[in-house]
Amino acid sequence: MPQKHVDHYKLHIAERSRKAKDMRVLGYTYPQIAEELGVSVLTVRNDIKRYTEDLPREHVEEQRQLQLEQLSLVIRKLSPRVAKGDYKATDLYLKTLDRISKLTGTDQPAEDRSGEAVAREALTAMIEAIKGSVD
Repeated sequence: MPQKHVDHYKLHIAERSRKAKDMRVLGYTYPQIAEELGVSVLTVRNDIKRYTEDLPREHVEEQRQLQLEQLSLVIRKLSPRVAKGDYKATDLYLKTLDRISKLTGTDQPAEDRSGEAVAREALTAMIEAIKGSVD
């Protein structure tokens, strides 16, 4: 392939990947994005994956912050409906909170160190017993 054609093709793929990522951030589903861009769902998934892999780490953090801002907006919009007892709004509210937890890493279980002290005590006792038998 001539170089100019290769560059044009790469530019086209990069632009399509960016559009797919932008649509995904806006809440479009993969099938909706595929239909809009005229490609398969697999192509959309690959485009979004390619786009995020090509992003430098600082851009990933920017994207995370953008998503958190968008999710915070969703929370603010849903709050009045949740307060009134709207079950659908409450479900979406909880799903949004779950997504925020995943983005911030707070969905990870708290580190359980309760057994650490017991293990240390047992190890210390074993060391003392060994020292006592050597003396």
